[in-house]
Amino acid sequence: MQTEDDRLLFTDWSDAACAHPFFDVAFFLAEISADLPDVPGAKDRLVQAYLSEWGELGSTEAYAAAEIIAPLYTALRYHHDILPRMEIAWEMENMLNYNLRLMLKACAEQA
Repeated sequence: MQTEDDRLLFTDWSDAACAHPFFDVAFFLAEISADLPDVPGAKDRLVQAYLSEWGELGSTEAYAAAEIIAPLYTALRYHHDILPRMEIAWEMENMLNYNLRLMLKACAEQA
């Protein structure tokens, strides 16, 4: 993505998996407000644009559930599948904590 001030933002999709399609977008948008601080409502606008393409399946309730379940799913994938197979695991060991914090943040925001 290119910001209005010509900064380039890169997204690494390497953590994508065969899972619910809302999981990827929830991870992608988890910190979008920090990435686009000068765009009021950026996350809400992007979520609505994404959900609108899903018709009746694209409910805000389904997305809200994905915001909680997706980071838990990702933390479990890192714990069970990714970290044990990495030769140099320290590079990614913080992904467990990061994803659990995302899950707790989503829980708090939805409470």
